[in-house]
Amino acid sequence: MCVFVALNNVNGVIPEEISVLSTLRQVDLFSNSITGILPNGLSGLLDLISLDLQNNLLTGLAFPNAVTGLRQLESYRISNNQFTGGIPSEIRALRSLKELWAGENSISGS
Repeated sequence: MCVFVALNNVNGVIPEEISVLSTLRQVDLFSNSITGILPNGLSGLLDLISLDLQNNLLTGLAFPNAVTGLRQLESYRISNNQFTGGIPSEIRALRSLKELWAGENSISGS
């Protein structure tokens, strides 16, 4: 299952209830007006391989536990938001990760 809602002027937050969509493989919310932080409910998407949240108004940590626990994740695109924080060592657990686009945020670290 995939969710493609790119370029649709969607606003609001990503609800915690996203976790009930446990078979999601791709989430594309690129270029909307989505606000808030990444919900803990993302951690329930164990089959997720692609998460594209670029060009929104998201805040909070760029790499919360809800994301670093997604072992199947191959693509994580969060550029052009208002994310903060460092790059945690837990990112090493994302062994399937092939793409990480995180520019134009306030992320620190190496």
